[in-house]
Amino acid sequence: MNKNNPNNQKIKCSVGILTFNSGSTLRKCLESVMEFAEIIICDGGSTDDTIAIAEQFGCKILTQAPAFKYKNGKIKDFSGVRNQTINAASHKWFIYIDSDEYLSEYAVNELRAICTQAVQFDRVALLMPRMFSINDILIEHAASYPNYHSRVFHLDHVIGFKKRVHEQLVLKPGVTYAKLSHPVIVPLDTNTEDIKRKHSYYLSIEREKIAHLRLPQRVRVFYRTMRTIVVRICKVVYLRLFRRGVKLPLIQDWLAIRYHAVLLMIILSPGANKQTA
Repeated sequence: MNKNNPNNQKIKCSVGILTFNSGSTLRKCLESVMEFAEIIICDGGSTDDTIAIAEQFGCKILTQAPAFKYKNGKIKDFSGVRNQTINAASHKWFIYIDSDEYLSEYAVNELRAICTQAVQFDRVALLMPRMFSINDILIEHAASYPNYHSRVFHLDHVIGFKKRVHEQLVLKPGVTYAKLSHPVIVPLDTNTEDIKRKHSYYLSIEREKIAHLRLPQRVRVFYRTMRTIVVRICKVVYLRLFRRGVKLPLIQDWLAIRYHAVLLMIILSPGANKQTA
């Protein structure tokens, strides 16, 4: 419990977390959100100690709906399972993080101020910066920065999530975004083969989605993806040449560019072989 909170009062906010065999990272994640009044685990059928850890922390445990999953158990609709956690929330304020992420004490204090209305946010959803770390050392510079995600919101201000992969929050009319100061922290997976497998999984979902797009929609996706590749390459060069501090390892930036390059090929040839990475 935060020493800066003398009353030891829980933050009236629900936390949503998706899990599947997340035992190696879940404990650190849950330790970082212990001050929140409710933690909702939406599990995909874990066979390791994920559920036991969640029970130790007193989490509310849901099962991911079969309609949102492939036959092999992997998620095919991330918005669907995210919306499951929203629908199960007992509090109006809500934050979601992944099972391999965690919040710093500074981020928790910032959210406490918001959820207790010490800081007023009227009809605003909150963008939280997302930063990487390696061995608990924060990465100061990466081509993907600034990387803001719509992680914190009041349930009266949102409709829910859309898009099967890289899910997006849909706000109600008149609701706008504001930015938080402190990040959610993502410990980096330094195993390149694991990263490639994860990217291949995401790309398989993208392939299914793109195959059903009409030509004007496909052109727009092509333009956005091409722009992402060009911008990221330019930022990598700039950071390597002109910025000091802890930088994202070059292989990580390269794998991210590779992901978008493969996505570009899928857009150009959506009927190609399903082996994407």
